[in-house]
Amino acid sequence: MKVALIQYQCAVGMKDINLMLIEEMLIEAGEKGAEMVVLPELWNVGYDLENIAEHAEDTSGPSLALLREYAKKYSMVVVGGSIMERKGDKYYNTCFVFGKNGEIISKYRKAHLYTHGFEESKYFENGDELVLFEVDGVKIGMMICYDMWFPAFARNLALRGAEMLLLPGQWPFKRIKTMHSFCVARAMENYCNMLACNNYGSSIAVAANGEIIATASQEPEVLIVDVDTDLPKKVKGFNNTMEDRRPFLDEIDSNLL
Repeated sequence: MKVALIQYQCAVGMKDINLMLIEEMLIEAGEKGAEMVVLPELWNVGYDLENIAEHAEDTSGPSLALLREYAKKYSMVVVGGSIMERKGDKYYNTCFVFGKNGEIISKYRKAHLYTHGFEESKYFENGDELVLFEVDGVKIGMMICYDMWFPAFARNLALRGAEMLLLPGQWPFKRIKTMHSFCVARAMENYCNMLACNNYGSSIAVAANGEIIATASQEPEVLIVDVDTDLPKKVKGFNNTMEDRRPFLDEIDSNLL
C-alpha cells in the first residue's frame, strides 16, 4: 500500500492558512498516487485550546469538507489526523477517516488526554473506544499522540486484528527519539506496520519486523511510503509471541492501579 504522511508545523489558530497549505499537500499526495494519506494531530488549528469554541467543528465544517473533497477526487483514503470536534456542548480530539468515495468510514476520539504541561482534559472529553477500520482487506488501528505511551492500548488493537497502527501526533522536537523508539517497539511487539505522522516533523514508518522503512525531515514534507501489508502475517508465522501470552501476567492488573 502506498501511504503518504503529510507533515508541517501548522499556524496555531489560523485555520484558513492551514487549510490552504494542507490542500496543496493533499494534491501532491494524490498526484503521486497515494492510496492512503495520514495527517497530523490538530492539523487545522494546532493546540489553540483557549479558543476551542471558535475552532471546533461538526461533520459539516470546512476542514472535513476539504478532506472529503480530495479523498473523492483522488480515490484515496484520507486519515484526517485530528480536529477539534463539537458534539453538543462537549468537545473531542477526533480523527475522521474518509473512504475513497469521500464518505466517513471511521471516527476515533483520542482516549488518553495529555495532562503534563497543559491540561488537555480541561477542554476535551476522553474517547472510550478502540477503533479499527479496513482498507483493501487490511485492518488498521487508530491512536493519537499520547495514546502511544500506553502499550496495552496498542496491544488491544492488535488482539482485535490490527495489522497496521496509525498515529497522528504533535510530538515536540525534544521527544522525537522517544516517538521513534515507541514506534519500533509497538510495531515489533504487536506484529503491526506502524506509521506516525507528526506535526513537528520526523514522521516515521516502521515495518512489522521492527525495521524502519522511512523517516521524514523536520521540514514540511509529503513522505511517500510503500508498506508491505503482507509482512505482519509473515512475521507472525515465523515467531508469534502472541501465542505465548499469559494474560494474567502479561496484561494490566487493574487491581494495582
